[in-house]
Amino acid sequence: MQLQKQKSRKKPLIITSLIILCVAVAVGAWYVIHTRSQQSESYTTKPATQEEKDAGTQTKQDSINNSSQQGASDSDTSTNSDKQSGASTDTGTSTTTPAAAVTISASAQNGNTYQLRFLINSVVTGGTCQLTLTKGSATVTKQAAIQSLAQSSTCQGFDIPTSELSTGTWNVSMQLSGSSHTGGVTGTIEVR
Repeated sequence: MQLQKQKSRKKPLIITSLIILCVAVAVGAWYVIHTRSQQSESYTTKPATQEEKDAGTQTKQDSINNSSQQGASDSDTSTNSDKQSGASTDTGTSTTTPAAAVTISASAQNGNTYQLRFLINSVVTGGTCQLTLTKGSATVTKQAAIQSLAQSSTCQGFDIPTSELSTGTWNVSMQLSGSSHTGGVTGTIEVR
């Protein structure tokens, strides 16, 4: 008899504990969801301060000034990544379309593919990127479309099978021809 009474005391205690645990989890989840939604609302409704507006305007003006200086400059300056890849920028010679500075943004051999990526410092609408790789008398030519981004552009990428390239140092020349800009870049790559 006594054994049955102990079981009946444990059963209500376990059920009550489970109910309290479920209520605590539900209240905790509601609190987290409610707190996060209030935080996200406070970020979206807060207007920019005058200081933030001034900083944005200054950054925009600096970007415009740097872009026009780079396009007009025929100097032999290059970025750190250009120095690492042996790249130099050719801003084009056309007088009818503005020149865009171009850099090699990625250059790597991944297995049986050599990948080259290029960044164009201007928004270029339409056009193509013409890649020419030369080593001695061997020449490999590829084309890719230009992809416009928010504040710059890129070639859609070049993945060259290493079966088309012999091992050693290759000269790279990429010329862009867009409806709004021209330009190019040269450099070297090492194929293993």
